[in-house]
Amino acid sequence: MYSLDGIALNNPGMGWKFRGPSRPLSDLTADRTSLRIPGLPGVVANVDDRLASLAPPTPTLVVQSRRAKYETLLSLFAEASVLALTGNPGRHAAVEFLSSNHNGLTSRDEVVDVTATLRIPGVFWRDVDEQTFTQSIAAAASYTVDLWPMTGLVTDAVIRARGPFTDLVVASRGASFRRLGSVAAGSYLRYHCATGRAFLTTTDTWVGGVPVSGSVDAVGPGNKLAIYPSKVDELVKRGRVTVTTATRGAGAQIEIRGKGAYVA
Repeated sequence: MYSLDGIALNNPGMGWKFRGPSRPLSDLTADRTSLRIPGLPGVVANVDDRLASLAPPTPTLVVQSRRAKYETLLSLFAEASVLALTGNPGRHAAVEFLSSNHNGLTSRDEVVDVTATLRIPGVFWRDVDEQTFTQSIAAAASYTVDLWPMTGLVTDAVIRARGPFTDLVVASRGASFRRLGSVAAGSYLRYHCATGRAFLTTTDTWVGGVPVSGSVDAVGPGNKLAIYPSKVDELVKRGRVTVTTATRGAGAQIEIRGKGAYVA
């Protein structure tokens, strides 16, 4: 069953009943660019990134309520920020309110069906808790790092690499960031996917540092690195990055911190 901001929508204490006409699952559409080549049929395929071009889903929730609790329910819909499935407490979606309407079920509207349409502005459902994945990169020039089991696109991970190494490249599908040059032993290069900003620190920290964004090149959605899902077997996908360095030494490692993303 579903909840908004931790309040169950199938809620006997409030006299609310979550109704069958609800469509809480994400239906996906894509905003595609239609690029025509004069004289040729159809449009150019794959102009847009398949995951980055997804439009925000608009789940619809129908809750039956006593008239006395109608205002409370309406206020919950209007102010809610998190939609969750009570049977899967580790995953939720950030939502915003779009519209509502009601149908009276008795002559005096003592019982009403309230239909609310929400929007998931970030498209994907997300893990509630962050995870940090750590991989030593000291022994070889290239590593593949498997992350969350996921089906969506992560655009807000934080990546931190500890030296010593030179010429770091972190890539996921067609997206990547690169920083040429060296990072000394015990120093950390940190890259924020959400902003494209990079920092260098000499201590074990995830905040602050000397800005070095000007020495970083990135490609991907919004010209920043994003982490894509890759198949690890027939039915399972995981976020995956490849990490390469030109040279490296003892103690070099990569850490990826963030939350998995899911299409539903």
